[in-house]
Amino acid sequence: MIKYFWLLIPLFIFLALLPNFCFASADIPNIDKKVLITEVGYNPPQSGTDTKYEWVEIYNNSGDAIDLTNWSLSDNNSTDKIPAFVLTNKEFLVIAATKEGFLTNFSSIPKNFVYLAENLSSSGGSIGNGLSNSSDLVILKDSSDQIIDKIPWSLDTPNLLVPDGYSIERIPYDGDFKPQRHPSPGMSPVFLESPKNIMKNSMDLCWENNSLNFSKYEIYDIENNKDNLLSTQSADNNGNCITISDLDSSTEYQFFIRVYNDDEFSADSNIIDVKTDFDHSNSIMITEILPEPENGPSNEFIEIYNKGSEIVDLSGWYLDDIIDGGSSPFEIPKGTKILPNQYLVFGKSQTGISLNDRDGDLARLLWPDNTVVFQTPNYGDAKRGMSFMVDSNNKWQWSRTKTPGTKNIFTPQYLPQKINVIKNQVEQVQVLGQIIMAPGDFAQSYFYVSDGSFALKIETSDKLEFSQHQCLLLLGTIKSSKENYLSLDDHTKLTDCSLISSAIFINADNQLLKSLIGRLVKFSGEVYTQNSSYFINYQGQKIKIRSLPKLHKGIGTVQGILGFGTSYYQLFIIDANWFQIEPIITNSPPAKSLVGVDENDASKVILASFGTVKAAAYTPLVDYRGQNPVKNNSDFNFLIFYYFSLIIFSALAKILLFV
Repeated sequence: MIKYFWLLIPLFIFLALLPNFCFASADIPNIDKKVLITEVGYNPPQSGTDTKYEWVEIYNNSGDAIDLTNWSLSDNNSTDKIPAFVLTNKEFLVIAATKEGFLTNFSSIPKNFVYLAENLSSSGGSIGNGLSNSSDLVILKDSSDQIIDKIPWSLDTPNLLVPDGYSIERIPYDGDFKPQRHPSPGMSPVFLESPKNIMKNSMDLCWENNSLNFSKYEIYDIENNKDNLLSTQSADNNGNCITISDLDSSTEYQFFIRVYNDDEFSADSNIIDVKTDFDHSNSIMITEILPEPENGPSNEFIEIYNKGSEIVDLSGWYLDDIIDGGSSPFEIPKGTKILPNQYLVFGKSQTGISLNDRDGDLARLLWPDNTVVFQTPNYGDAKRGMSFMVDSNNKWQWSRTKTPGTKNIFTPQYLPQKINVIKNQVEQVQVLGQIIMAPGDFAQSYFYVSDGSFALKIETSDKLEFSQHQCLLLLGTIKSSKENYLSLDDHTKLTDCSLISSAIFINADNQLLKSLIGRLVKFSGEVYTQNSSYFINYQGQKIKIRSLPKLHKGIGTVQGILGFGTSYYQLFIIDANWFQIEPIITNSPPAKSLVGVDENDASKVILASFGTVKAAAYTPLVDYRGQNPVKNNSDFNFLIFYYFSLIIFSALAKILLFV
């Protein structure tokens, strides 16, 4: 194995030379030095080759003046002697590649300045062989060739790889190197410390007291990559803090300070990221919400109100709907303030908050830390076209009058009206009714309700699931076609139908059909078929019968809701008790119509309460044999029971015989 030892010799040589190759390491000598490299402009704003525009700044921190004769600057490849110069204590020296190149990018020459060449065309005008923008270093050596300071940059130090026009600078002058957007050759920036006394609208900016004099300073806020000047101050070298006020609460800021010396050279401090505190006011409340506008969901809104005596900054506050569901919270924009006794309205187009029309929802106002400031009650099913608002007694209720941005006005919900009263109205009305024909019985798009005396057709584009006998409070607009109907806007299901009378079917004899549309009516006569449809004649007009229960031909009475179809008047029959027909089994002439009755004489009409014949005083039909029809079903039920019992006993007997 020893014979192969010679193969390790190149490896030993490489390891011995490795420190010289690793020039881009972050190994910066101890900062406790007498002279420091404080800023390097290795990437001037010029495109292409920018060697002759480069520069280096050093700082004397020794306590005495230093003669720089035979001192040198080196890069990765070569070394340049620094022109003879005596650097006073606590001062900077700028060493430029060329004087002309430096003045191309800066308006004047710093107090302490030397250069390696006069003009751009001069030979030798470079620091080393030119500082690389991607990987290089600067080394400062004294007259005995001892390394005094150095600064490398490479992919291993990505924070020091800066774009065109930037420099890298120690901030503060004896601190770490950082990218500098605003190079400051010949002058050191101040170092901003963490802000103090952070309030909702103010804070104290403080900087390290490093005994570096400057004549004035400017305070900047960076917003959208723009430097916004907040104020200009004369420097007080005995103080190192300033209070910044008129800030927005709960807002993130980026501050820096630009200081100027007597020669009007400037330097930028480090950038401080800080967020102001939020306004902890409890005086803001939600006063009105509109969940279901009649002109579309995009017009929903949430209104808030400042009941306090001070201006409240709402920056960073949130509006939201029901917790753990619904829409995403909306952050109120920076700078939004609300005055005492002022209303602010936030529309859906701004907030993106969609309030539920059905199954309930609410609105919430939150601080930036998600503490709930105010929450409305859950309003249940929304009332179409109505605002949910709070009154002076903190009671929430619905109002027909919407007041976005102003004091709430309470207009109560519509009072239910009788169907015969609102038949010809064109404004929005409210009707209390009981379903006598449900959606889907004959069509999903309409159904009928009754208030006892009259029925009303209800049309809707929604797929509603109601059942017969259900009580509803309906809101909509009366519209007219061949038959007046209510175009449904909103509805409320009720559990109490005590306000609705039992349905009364009036006798249609000797009345015009047109006046009976929408009524609960009774016709007497012959029911016959034509093209598989059932009809009954009335004063020479055919009335088409549409019945859910199975119907048959014959003589008798039929009761239902009179409507109008495409070609015929239509009678809608929902309940089997709504007709009493004796089948025609001979060719005997049909019986004549019954004598008409006065619709106001309740003793002479059938009181049908959705399946039950409730009144007596009804003259029974006469069949072809002149016999009275069965007045009730007791005899028939007995016969059914009798025959069914015989069948059961017969089956049991057979089983016993076989056993």
